[in-house]
Amino acid sequence: MKKYLALTVLILVLLIPRAQSQSQEVQELLLDVTKLEQFKQILKDMKSGYTLVMQGYTTVRDISKGDFNLHKVFLDGLMAVSPTVRKY
Repeated sequence: MKKYLALTVLILVLLIPRAQSQSQEVQELLLDVTKLEQFKQILKDMKSGYTLVMQGYTTVRDISKGDFNLHKVFLDGLMAVSPTVRKY
């Protein structure tokens, strides 16, 4: 009976540090999961910001192209109307 009790105490003494190590690992894993969720949110925010910038850039580019094309059509029309203007 004393042997079983001593063996049980010995096993418990050996397992307690492992349980503490495992609890620390669990805490670190939970912290890693939290960090991963934060990084995912940051990535989503970055993607939405990039999309917004690209839409704005595309809008500005299209407006400037439209303005350039408008002036080109106007000048081409002047050149087609009168040979005098062409010489000017």
